[in-house]
Amino acid sequence: SIIYLNIGGEATCTITNNDIATGSISGFKFKVDADGEPLATLADWPITLSLDENPIANQNTSVLGAFSFIDLLTGNYTLAEESPSGWSQIFSPLPINLTAGENSEGNNFGNFDNGYISGYKYETGTQNPLDGWVVRLSFKDSEASPNCPSPGTINGIHCEYTTGSEEKSVIIFSGILDQVLISSKKL
Repeated sequence: SIIYLNIGGEATCTITNNDIATGSISGFKFKVDADGEPLATLADWPITLSLDENPIANQNTSVLGAFSFIDLLTGNYTLAEESPSGWSQIFSPLPINLTAGENSEGNNFGNFDNGYISGYKYETGTQNPLDGWVVRLSFKDSEASPNCPSPGTINGIHCEYTTGSEEKSVIIFSGILDQVLISSKKL
């Protein structure tokens, strides 16, 4: 605004700075072992930023596994990732209450590349698949949640699979396979 004053006139001015201090949210995407220890960073993983539970931005992690959302206003933010099949999320960042000018770092994701165990139940000394045997995958950790093959069943900390016709004689267990025991018994 322009203020015109007569000779000897006075004026009081209020100056408002409309520049708003913006912040940023950044982190890394890690491949981790079953205990959550980082092994490497992961490139090209989709990360979504939400403000008050509404998605506002997406980006893929860099070749170094990094992501950064900049020029953010004050607010309550969350981060989410898209994990491809065969991966289990071990840790993710907590919600972020970003204040003016804050740069929130260390908002990391950690995922485990699920392993698998496969095999056949054969008659000893032959290549003949056996029907009617229960193969059990037992987890040392009672908090484990096995991913059983269809038509497998979860029984406590065990994943049980019953062999059947030749095509069902292939046994595949997948998931976080850390400290497991495989056993079998005849039905």
